[in-house]
Amino acid sequence: MFPCKLLLFGEYTILNNGAALAMPLKNFGGQWAENAHSKDPQDTAAGLWQLLEYAYAQNWEDLYDLERWETDLDAGVWFKSNVPQGYGLGSSGAVAAAVYQRYRLAPRTQLKSLKTELAQLENCWHKNSSGIDPLVSYLHRPIFIQNKEEISIKNIDSHNISPHFCLLDTGLRRSTAPLVNWFLLQSEREEFKNACLLPLKEINNEACRAILTQDYVAIGYNMKTISLLQYQHLQHLIPQNFINLWEEGLDSGDFYLKICGAGGGGFLLVWVADAQIKKKLRAAGHQLLDIIG
Repeated sequence: MFPCKLLLFGEYTILNNGAALAMPLKNFGGQWAENAHSKDPQDTAAGLWQLLEYAYAQNWEDLYDLERWETDLDAGVWFKSNVPQGYGLGSSGAVAAAVYQRYRLAPRTQLKSLKTELAQLENCWHKNSSGIDPLVSYLHRPIFIQNKEEISIKNIDSHNISPHFCLLDTGLRRSTAPLVNWFLLQSEREEFKNACLLPLKEINNEACRAILTQDYVAIGYNMKTISLLQYQHLQHLIPQNFINLWEEGLDSGDFYLKICGAGGGGFLLVWVADAQIKKKLRAAGHQLLDIIG
């Protein structure tokens, strides 16, 4: 199974050389399967053919076993995935990781080189892939991005995270590019940089460190600060039908919400003061998903 990825902290600030922390989310994933005649909407056979054509165009015959790859696809091999698309969980990253493991003739072991090659694969669908999504899926391990050049594998016990964190399903699919373009446009304004970008970058860095050191008191404070900054400056990225719930969390201190990935839909990351808050949110009709890392 190739899991999808969850970006715990660092959305958008990673674009400005900030820290980020990504972990495998084993609630969703994919694996190789036979019989590409399935009518499942997650059928990735077409994407695999597209990626194969891309590999031929890049002249990767010496890097990948393209002949075996083509033979497999002709025989009906496909990648069966339940990763929701348009949710920012790295559905294409899981496919790239699976292809790399199955067809790369001499897989890289050095982390930066591996990340680069996985990014090159995912560039078939995302022109400027960071390589983080497929790297997390390929290694099944959390990845800490200290800056654009420094990445490392970390140990994060999901059992310690689960009592305080969960995912809230907005039920909304979104497209990443328009949201990122909006953020980049805002980042050109000096007022936005000083009021949002710089403090958000700093608190995201602190949140990553707090997770890695298991300082759960600090994590709660970090989540409150991030939630407030996003509420004040990034409402364009928050689904409007969740604004009231966002405000409720900030006012009560019982829970805090933050966007996951690009925002605009998909999942929201939720921090809760205790397990009883999860029960209250579920009783109110909110679709919460416990994190399996």
